[in-house]
Amino acid sequence: MTEYLEPSDAGRADSYASPDPNSNLMEVRRSSSVDPLPDPVHPDIRWREILSILALVALADITIFRGTGYAGGALLLLVAPFLLVIGSPAPKLSIALSALGMMAWATAARLIWQGSAYSGFAGFLVVTAFAMALSGRTPFILELLGYICKSWIDAIDDLGLYDKWLRHRFRFFPKVFSLQWILPLIAVVVFSGLFVAANPDLARDVGQSITRFLNDLGHWLETFSSSPMEVAFCIAMGWYVVGILRPSDWSRELDAFSSPPEKIEITEASAAQNSSMFSAFRNTIIAVSVLFAAYLVFEFQTLWFRKFPKGFHYSGYAHEGAFWLTVALALATVVLSVIFRGSTLQDSRLPTLRRWTWLWSVENFVLALAVYNRILIYVGFNGMTRMRVVAFLGISSVVVGFLLVLWKIAHNRGFLWLLRRQILTVTLAAYLYVVTPVDWLVYTYNVRRILAGDPAPAVQITEHEVSPEGLLTLPPLLFASDPIIRDGIRSMLTDRAQALAAQRASYSNAGWTSYQMVHDRLAQRLSYFPEETSPAVPEAKRSANWERFRQYVYQWY
Repeated sequence: MTEYLEPSDAGRADSYASPDPNSNLMEVRRSSSVDPLPDPVHPDIRWREILSILALVALADITIFRGTGYAGGALLLLVAPFLLVIGSPAPKLSIALSALGMMAWATAARLIWQGSAYSGFAGFLVVTAFAMALSGRTPFILELLGYICKSWIDAIDDLGLYDKWLRHRFRFFPKVFSLQWILPLIAVVVFSGLFVAANPDLARDVGQSITRFLNDLGHWLETFSSSPMEVAFCIAMGWYVVGILRPSDWSRELDAFSSPPEKIEITEASAAQNSSMFSAFRNTIIAVSVLFAAYLVFEFQTLWFRKFPKGFHYSGYAHEGAFWLTVALALATVVLSVIFRGSTLQDSRLPTLRRWTWLWSVENFVLALAVYNRILIYVGFNGMTRMRVVAFLGISSVVVGFLLVLWKIAHNRGFLWLLRRQILTVTLAAYLYVVTPVDWLVYTYNVRRILAGDPAPAVQITEHEVSPEGLLTLPPLLFASDPIIRDGIRSMLTDRAQALAAQRASYSNAGWTSYQMVHDRLAQRLSYFPEETSPAVPEAKRSANWERFRQYVYQWY
């Protein structure tokens, strides 16, 4: 193995240069006292680290999952700092670390005295801050929150190191813990869950199958006094502990927030550095590409170009289903943001990963079309609502965000470049919703549908509060061909006209600062229909007409 001299020894290096053959032996002896650079192939992991992680998981299982009170959590807070110090690869002892240790014990005392969920959550934050300080970071609140979130991502790289260490220590150890298949499996399971949740009938069938499987598994695990939830808890706990014990180097990320480069320059020298996670990332994208292709075939067969039967679960498929598919698209954006960062951008095999990414991206855009189709199915069933406008803006924001990620990947943009534009996209979508006369657009569309002979959108008038700008669009329904709708709208507008008159009077007394143009326009519009909005009809009859209207249109809700 090549040995290295400390920088301070560079000035004395010439003193060892000699034609004497024995001088080489002297140089080796001199340099052997210097620690070699860490070997990336054989990670520097000690047994104490592995044992500490296992001890923390076991302790959390006993005190939290199997625990019945707050005293168990207190024991975890008392012991966890010691185990973290023992298991830390490179502990950084400091005054802040001691203070956080005392805070953990003080929280434990509170849990023993009179525990609560708040004190338990405080203990979790203190222990995480302790691990953060142990790694040499200052646990400011904002940085602590980022540390908690990023630990779940850091654990991915850390588990890859443990896999290498195990296979180095035990030559015949199989790649059981290799992220080359674990990461794709996790991605397939998560996205499959979202796709199943987006289809109520499929979700019911799959849910019944999973319930039977979990029951059988639970009976089998009862032999070991365990349960599926306990196993999941221990895995999640171990994942989190690994992430906080071996956090990634945040120095570059913190610098990016202070003076970030708008573009990451990749030279030939840097591109020659291969990422240890490249195979796992490539396999993940290939796996989800195959999954998306299979699901899109199912989506087109079940929801495109078909006539829906009576009793079709519109809310489940078009409302809840569209939400879960939007979550899948947003998660795809996050996955690509996590993959295309750091050493992955410097990998010489990056073009191969990009080609698979473009294929998956095309599938994501087809999935976005499926979301638009589901929302349009719902609109076609019973009209527009404010929330459907929000849905259109939401999926459009996700699509724009996905395009920004692709632009980042294609042009090697930095993380801050992406974050700024993602936030700007969501902000502009929210601003567009705020300044747009949403109710006027929504009810203009619904009124046109009703007048064209489709009464279903009328349910949006009875089941949602209609603002003054929405009321401006309703007078044409005073002459609708359906008498139930006509009488119901007359009762509604008569009552709202009286309320509007009282409201305008109170506004006039309050002064000009309370002026609203829509109130004047609505009063003027209703004045064109004095007979239809006259309070001459008794209030009891108006209430009866309105209730009959409401019950009639509820069949389309």
